[in-house]
Amino acid sequence: MNSLINYSNVLHSSNTGEWGTPSWVIDLVRKVIDPIELDPCSRAQWNYTVKAERFLDEKYDSLVHPWTKVPVSIFINPPGGKLRNCSRAALFWNRLCEYAHSGLVKHAIWIGFSLEQLAVSQSYYPDLMVRYPICIVKKRIKFDRLPNVQGQTPSHSNFILYRPGIINRTDKFVKAFEGLGAIINGDYQ
Repeated sequence: MNSLINYSNVLHSSNTGEWGTPSWVIDLVRKVIDPIELDPCSRAQWNYTVKAERFLDEKYDSLVHPWTKVPVSIFINPPGGKLRNCSRAALFWNRLCEYAHSGLVKHAIWIGFSLEQLAVSQSYYPDLMVRYPICIVKKRIKFDRLPNVQGQTPSHSNFILYRPGIINRTDKFVKAFEGLGAIINGDYQ
């Protein structure tokens, strides 16, 4: 089963678990991490906006196959839904943390399509999302959709998280995103 394409039990996200990040958000992301060296949850259509040096699509099951062997700056907007009764977002958070703890993440920005991810991630990995700088977006993000997909984009509150790795630009994250909503700094040192 390809982890990026089978969207069983897609919660809170209309009829697909995959939504593209709008260009105005990517412009803010680039104020913190530039270049974006890797997007492990993408496709050619989304990378037209993200412009990651390398992206992994549904053909390359990035929950199974390696992301990198050298430290990289990562942008990640994980798909929604579940895989084998586990939250896809939590599985991707777990994977990101594994790479960070191995020294293979320079730093990363995570797009959270739902504040629920902050709670669900606690069940899957001890490295809690709330430990890291988070912008709680005051007006929900209108995500891009795939062609021929009907329905609205996710209809709940979003967040943007900065995950320092071997580089820490928390100050740039705060400056870039403070206009979108409240910044919670967490206890990451």
